[in-house]
Amino acid sequence: MEDWRLKRRGVTVVAQFSHCTNKWRVYTYTTATGQSYTYRTTGSGTDPLEVAYDPERPGTARAGVSLPDTLIMVLILVIPGSVAVTGVFLVGHAVAALWGGW
Repeated sequence: MEDWRLKRRGVTVVAQFSHCTNKWRVYTYTTATGQSYTYRTTGSGTDPLEVAYDPERPGTARAGVSLPDTLIMVLILVIPGSVAVTGVFLVGHAVAALWGGW
């Protein structure tokens, strides 16, 4: 529900790296009204992040997923999946050939 709300009326801003704690990387972002808030993530690096927040609840933000990140994720899932499907097909074909089906 929160993701739908952010896609519909969220405001995207750039959050700047602030500091690290034992568990989190903490970023700060400023809303359109000039208020500062923090966003915590377990990610790595100190590069600025794009976060989206709901103007009605500006203290709750989500980091956006970039197109290159999405494409990499799809490739990571598609390549092994296609190899597995091909392997199952070839094994089935070999078993059918042994039983005289082909």
